[in-house]
Amino acid sequence: MEGAATIERNARIEYMQGGGYTSPDGTKQVHYQGSKEQKSDLEMIDAYFNEHGWD
Repeated sequence: MEGAATIERNARIEYMQGGGYTSPDGTKQVHYQGSKEQKSDLEMIDAYFNEHGWD
């Protein structure tokens, strides 16, 4: 089992380095790791929805 877990982990890492999963509209997803860019993007999203509503 330990060997299988290592193979799975390595395959996931390789897959993510190759671009990873796509979003529903076909574009690549952004994978944040607690970055300043994530905070900025979330603030822009909040500002947009506060201005335009949630509908």
